[in-house]
Formats: sequence, structure tokens, C-alpha cells
Amino acid sequence: MNKKQLNTFTIVYIIFYLSAFFALESREESLHIIHCWLDDKIPFCEYFVIPYFSWFLYLAGTGIFFLFYCKDNKECEKFIFNICTGMTVFLIVSYIYPNGHEMRPILTNENIFTKIVAFLHWVDTPTNILPSMHVYATVSCSIALLRQQQISKNRRAQVGIFLLSIAIIASTLFLKQHSVIDVITALGLNVICYVTFYGIQYRKTGK
Repeated sequence: MNKKQLNTFTIVYIIFYLSAFFALESREESLHIIHCWLDDKIPFCEYFVIPYFSWFLYLAGTGIFFLFYCKDNKECEKFIFNICTGMTVFLIVSYIYPNGHEMRPILTNENIFTKIVAFLHWVDTPTNILPSMHVYATVSCSIALLRQQQISKNRRAQVGIFLLSIAIIASTLFLKQHSVIDVITALGLNVICYVTFYGIQYRKTGK
């Protein structure tokens, strides 16, 4: 695909994904509750709402970089197809296996962070959580960025990407937005998609 075709594909896919996602959110289905014992060991911490919402900027910023500024078209394709594959798998799983959780706490502290969490609870239902797209997209963005030459030579940028990724992933657990199971399945999906879109190419080129 050339850049114009890739941009068109991305726009069409975003429209498709959002339509399918909101259709999922509006369904009334009997849910399979996702939970494991580790979830009970992780305390709720409202301060993690900051890295949680930073995910939206991270995803948008990475997408804009690859679609409009990255000169390596192959890397752009790999990033877009990697992200879209994970999101498609998420949609399929959610349609076949309606799921959710019951971990959201009653918000007792009165501060700006709990108010933002309350807003999050209002706009985002605790359903369709497996695998975590927050985690999957975060890792996909980080992998794609770390492969860029200008970042691979910048130690501070690498550390920043790593710390932001860890903070976003941790936020899904400390805000009780996701179960540990959601995180593990997302990371597993990352491995499969990485091998599919990056690993095979490495073996062919001998890199």
C-alpha cells in the first residue's frame, strides 16, 4: 500500500471499529465475569487515571506520526495492520464471548482524580474487556516507535516510552478497569501479532 491507500484504509477501519464497538456496548447480553485472585490483591488508586487517559494521546500521537511523518512505508503498514488485527480479534472475542467485570469500587475520596474516575465510569461500561485494548494498543505503539532509527539511538526516548507503557498498563489494573486476565491475554496477543507482522520479516531478511 502507498501512503494514500494506507490512510484511506485506516479511516475506513476506524469508522468500522467504532461502529462495531458502540454496537457491542449497546447489547444486552448475559456476561461472562472475568476475575482472578490476583485482582483482589491490587488496590484501587485513583491517581492512575492520569496515565490511563494519556493512552488516548499516546495512541493518537503514534498514529499521526506513522500516517503523516514516518518515511518508511513498510513500518507504517506493519504498525497499522498490527493495531487493526488486535482490535479485530477483540471485536470477535467480544461478540462470541460477551464479558465484563464487577470490580469497580465505590468512590469515597473527594478529589479531582476521583471525579475524573467517576466520569470514566459514566462513559465506559465495565463490559467487553477481554483482551484489554488499552494494553494491546500500548504495546503495539511502543514496539513500532522503538523500531524507529531516531528513537533506537535515543536512550531518554526509549526510557520514556518504556515508563509510559508500564504506567498505562498498570493503570488498567489499579483503576479496576481490567482484570489481570485481560492484561495477560492482551500481552499474549501482542506476541502472536508481533511474530506475524515483524518476526517473519526478520527471518526473511536475516536481520
